[in-house]
Amino acid sequence: MGVCLAAAAAMTGGCGPPEVRSDYPPPGQMQVISVTRLDREEEPNLMLNGDFETWWNGAAACEGFLPPNAEYSAVKHVKLQGDSGYSVVQSWTASDHKAGLAELFRTEIAGVTPGTAYRLDITAAGGGGLVQIAAWEQRKNGDVLLLDKAPVLLQPGSGALKRYSGEITTGEGGTLILAARCGGAVKGEITVQWCEWRLSRNGLGF
Repeated sequence: MGVCLAAAAAMTGGCGPPEVRSDYPPPGQMQVISVTRLDREEEPNLMLNGDFETWWNGAAACEGFLPPNAEYSAVKHVKLQGDSGYSVVQSWTASDHKAGLAELFRTEIAGVTPGTAYRLDITAAGGGGLVQIAAWEQRKNGDVLLLDKAPVLLQPGSGALKRYSGEITTGEGGTLILAARCGGAVKGEITVQWCEWRLSRNGLGF
């Protein structure tokens, strides 16, 4: 399935001076109002619950994902407006860029093929700071190696919903681990709304 993004602008149209609606975000900002999944040909998502739909009661994170250390960040389940599904909002109060993998919000994909290019698509809204998705590989002997420190990088911006794409090439294969981490100093709070994480075969070439 594809993802159709919709956002609310700050002003309404029409003749004469623009009229600001009370339920709209301030000028210069955008707000996610819906994410509509389109029925079209697309490589299957190899990631369990990449649309964040399932979050069991009492669980610390959504199905298929492991929670971050609360010393750095927290995650919560947020329903999108309408019937367009769910998202995960992650808020950092401290940088976890140098933290261990076990401290990060992450997911694991078992059985990846050795020496293969995979495409990573991240649909997210964020604006406060530098956030990246990093990739590790856990090999059959148990060793965990960093494959790519930032196949997807979210630059500080307006907070508009965007789709970011990157490519990861596996080494010996085994289990691929993808994790979100925040680089640089955190002043106050940095927040990202994750709407979909998608991993598929054939890299960026399909």
